[in-house]
Amino acid sequence: MIEEFREYSETPKTQVSCKEHGKEFLLISTQDLFYKVKVDGGLDNSQASKCDYLIIKASDDSIWLYVELKGKDIKKAFEQIEATHNKYKDIINQTRKFYGAIVASRVAPKTTTKQQNLISKMKNKYKMECLVCSKKLKLKYNQNSNSIVKQS
Repeated sequence: MIEEFREYSETPKTQVSCKEHGKEFLLISTQDLFYKVKVDGGLDNSQASKCDYLIIKASDDSIWLYVELKGKDIKKAFEQIEATHNKYKDIINQTRKFYGAIVASRVAPKTTTKQQNLISKMKNKYKMECLVCSKKLKLKYNQNSNSIVKQS
């Protein structure tokens, strides 16, 4: 883990949760540990746009998951994740897998074209898989594929 991040992280755990104003994010792993780094108000106290948390796989930094707990402005949430990624991309090894998780207070029942375009942009520009959910998002780490999947 990047030393600068360690100061703003919790002890690595197999279950990482982030909660704020009725929105909840949860990552579950059966064995591997993950750090939860507080970005907004922790690692980065500037007025710049940034996401709330960065979750990093503890053993090898091979997974970076940007978490934004948002009201209803999904476009702004994508911008915050993108800004955080761009800020730290120079210290990022390209072999890492990137994910974005947005938990909003309200999300349209069907994925809108605008939202789909934002998801595609992140995938094409940064090779980042993004997931958007209303109120609660539960993800699981798959050790066999070293990937993050949505858990129902």
